Amino acid sequence: MGGGRRARSAALRCRRDAPQAFARTRPCRHPHRCPSCAAHREGHTIRRRAALALLHLLQDHWISAAQMPVVCVWATPFSAKKPDVLFLREGLSVSEIVSDLSARLPSQFVDRGQIRINGELVPKALWRSVRPKATSAERPIAVTFHIAYESRGDGGGAKQIIGLVAALALTVVTGGIASGALGAAFGIASLGAGTIGASLLAGAVGLAGSLAISALTSAPVTKAGDTSADSNGDDNRSASASGNSAAEPGGSIDRVIGTTKVYPKLVGQPVISIENRDDIVEAVFALNGPHKIEDLRIDEAPFEANSDIQIQYREGWQDDQPIDLVNRYGRQTGAQFELSAHTVDPEDMAQLLNRVNPSENVPKWHGVPTRRSPDEVWCRFSLPAMGYRTTEDQLVIPIRTRIRLRGTTQWRNLPEFHISAQSISPFKNELQLKWDMAEPTDVPTVPSKNGVYFVAKYTPGQTAVPVTSANQADSYFSAGSGNDYLYRGTESTSNIRHVFAYDNRIVMHLTSAAFPRGIYDIQMKRGFSYKAGDFSKSSYQFKSAVTDFFWFTDNGTIAESRENKGEQIVHQFTTSVYNAPILPTPGFATIAIRARNAQINNVSCLASGYVRDYDAVTGKFSKWVTTSNPAPHFVDVHIGRQNVDPLPQDLLDLEEMIEWRQRCIDAGYTCNEIIVDQSIDDVRALIASCGYAKPYQSDLWSVVQDYDRSQEPVVQVFSPRNARGFSFNKAFPKLPDGFRVNFRDKTADYNTEEVVVFRDGYDGGEDGKLEGVSYGGLDEEAKVITRARFDLAQAEKRATFYSWEAPAEAIVCRRGSLVAIEHDTLARHTGRARIKEVLIDPDTHLITGIRLDSVAPILNTPDMHAVADMHAVVDMHTVGLRTAVAIRRSNGWITTHLTSSSSDEETDLVIFASPLADLYAPGSVFDPTEIPEIMAGCLVVVGDHDRVYKRVIVSEMQPSTDIIYKMVAVDEAPELWADGLSKYVLQESGGKVLQETSSGIFWEP
Repeated sequence: MGGGRRARSAALRCRRDAPQAFARTRPCRHPHRCPSCAAHREGHTIRRRAALALLHLLQDHWISAAQMPVVCVWATPFSAKKPDVLFLREGLSVSEIVSDLSARLPSQFVDRGQIRINGELVPKALWRSVRPKATSAERPIAVTFHIAYESRGDGGGAKQIIGLVAALALTVVTGGIASGALGAAFGIASLGAGTIGASLLAGAVGLAGSLAISALTSAPVTKAGDTSADSNGDDNRSASASGNSAAEPGGSIDRVIGTTKVYPKLVGQPVISIENRDDIVEAVFALNGPHKIEDLRIDEAPFEANSDIQIQYREGWQDDQPIDLVNRYGRQTGAQFELSAHTVDPEDMAQLLNRVNPSENVPKWHGVPTRRSPDEVWCRFSLPAMGYRTTEDQLVIPIRTRIRLRGTTQWRNLPEFHISAQSISPFKNELQLKWDMAEPTDVPTVPSKNGVYFVAKYTPGQTAVPVTSANQADSYFSAGSGNDYLYRGTESTSNIRHVFAYDNRIVMHLTSAAFPRGIYDIQMKRGFSYKAGDFSKSSYQFKSAVTDFFWFTDNGTIAESRENKGEQIVHQFTTSVYNAPILPTPGFATIAIRARNAQINNVSCLASGYVRDYDAVTGKFSKWVTTSNPAPHFVDVHIGRQNVDPLPQDLLDLEEMIEWRQRCIDAGYTCNEIIVDQSIDDVRALIASCGYAKPYQSDLWSVVQDYDRSQEPVVQVFSPRNARGFSFNKAFPKLPDGFRVNFRDKTADYNTEEVVVFRDGYDGGEDGKLEGVSYGGLDEEAKVITRARFDLAQAEKRATFYSWEAPAEAIVCRRGSLVAIEHDTLARHTGRARIKEVLIDPDTHLITGIRLDSVAPILNTPDMHAVADMHAVVDMHTVGLRTAVAIRRSNGWITTHLTSSSSDEETDLVIFASPLADLYAPGSVFDPTEIPEIMAGCLVVVGDHDRVYKRVIVSEMQPSTDIIYKMVAVDEAPELWADGLSKYVLQESGGKVLQETSSGIFWEP
């Protein structure tokens, strides 16, 4: 809808100072005089062509209304080919749609691309939150993809971004709902430039997503794909089947806003070491920044100290003592696999299966990599049951290993070792490589039975046919020729060096000089198992002959049958260990756990993030506390340590933050949430929305607060005398009947609960159309219900978006300011002027009236009870009406006063019903000389006494050329608040009380 005769006529002319505002109107009537007309002609032509193309496109891809999905349109820029029309299932977020179509879109689309729904740009920060609805015959919807190219033009010297997309005629699909471009494309009278809020509320996206873009304060919805409200999600809000999720190297560590239950991320993988026959699990969990840690739980049970589980934690202050319970970390590599054995004939388990080519049936090498330059490498072997099933003889399995530095070609053999055991229970052993670590001064006694009972740096080749070569370990492990074996009794005579055998491991010490650090490939293979009593450790003979345990004899057999043995050996994992704290710097809340033979599925705690709160003594946010008040956390996001590029404190609107903090206290607003790898924009938007506010950035960083403003005066008034191009867009959304809200309920141990909230006035029963939404930051059902009702009501009460342009005086207000607008499209009997003369009674020195520089309608019609003859009334609509004027005084105050008139007339003379005091105020900061508050030049608006102007809240301000601001506002909507119509005593003057309702300020007689 237009903004009156003046605004409508202006819309038909090309305006150099606002090319974008009029880009959607009909073609320019002055193409030869307008410097911007080239762009206008080009845009008009493109829209017409694209509209026709899209009509053909719909014919090619038409489907039934019952099957309509989300329609996505993409065309390669500057291509003559038809656009791609893709039909995707409903429920995907914009970010997920881009990911699914990545193969079709340009590689730079994520950085330079734009997404539009029904022609309106979806801000990139909200791609993860907005989920387009499916198109339908009643509500056509299309998602289009744009690539932005920058060009320089004459449009007031400003840069313009031209979006090239096949769906410039997108409004053909959407029924022209977005911006009136449909009418322009087909020569139909344009509806005027639309606003993003009106088109999105008209049904292009889910209501929660549209509120995130267009509402004065958006709903505290969690980002799309976020599993915070899903108890089965694998994140730090809930434990997955595999336990707490692990932070990736260089990844983010989570932060708690307020207080909530959290499953802290593992900082690296747990390290599992061998101690005697026990498994020792070491794990470190962390939160970003200082946190108060309470109610620590393991597998959901309260932790109680015992000898098997030790816990140490730090809150995360800069001067905390480092954790010493766990002082190393590791990364596991390699898959779990069984070391292959000789493949034998099931009927004769000493005979290899392939008698023609028995070499195919011998054990194979198996490999695992290490991480880069570890201090230690542990290769874990598991033997489920090792021994003979019919006897109690000791069973032995020989193992050979070799390593190679990544990037080289030469394998270096490690000493061969034999593991001996007789056990019906699972048995485990490890090969451990240690770089540059001190070796034991006393050589440990080699086990005689269970464990690594034999080591060889040189083994002779098989003497029987087929003859095999000897196996020689790297010379690093030799102290000289001879004494090539290590077993019990030879600890002091063996020439094997840097190797130590234990019952649960074999340790080989390496130096960086001999084995340069880096990534190593490790290979291992096993031989056939044998009875310990048949092997001579001193001569490496089995049954009196040198035998190759990894090969076969001349008839394709092995020297000992595999029958009736438990000889399976499995590589479980390889761990690269680093002997250093995993968190080398302070500032992380840390929980360290060291557990013996314990299976820990998850670790949780009740965490409260410490934050600097406002200190009345210092006047700053400097006092460390735990609080759920959104304001201190909003401040911390901008200037705290967790921000890698903190904002200078003098760029933060401290005064507004203090005011918002107190309002949150008074209203009970809280935010309790876990920040999981989110951008600063996402975090501050969530925190602000929990406090019924929205982030604001201008000369200062602040918030736009949403609250009951009915007791506040307006800060500025706009009328056709100081504004132009007025218009408004009213959305008629097809609203859901309610929300089905998921949230983490603290009364249910922070598990996900669901509550259904219907719109006020809905009486259609429990089968209404509900929109699913997940709220973050709110963990109490009452607060969730209140917020959901508010969000549903916003879509109804603030569905109108008012826009206009104003000169430099617009800077009196800012986003979130309460202002007044007056226009003849909003109400009858209105007018606007400036004071030409102030009339003062010389006796009383009171202001009795003012003379205007133009005429205005002044009404003083008696009400119905005072009219003697109703037939004599010309216009029934004027019965009982009295005119009031709102004056913007020289000091910025806007006061409203009743007029006095003996008859209805249009006049430039305004007489006040009650004289006004002639007050004075300082002129300016440059000239403090006092001047009259009411004086010539003051702006005056005229209207009905119960509604002189319309009160609105500024939602957007965009600077344009020549210090012109393009402004958008929404209704104040005091009915959103319970006590929205209460009166407020503003000031007293001259024995009169100045009061205000939602309609304006009045002198009460």
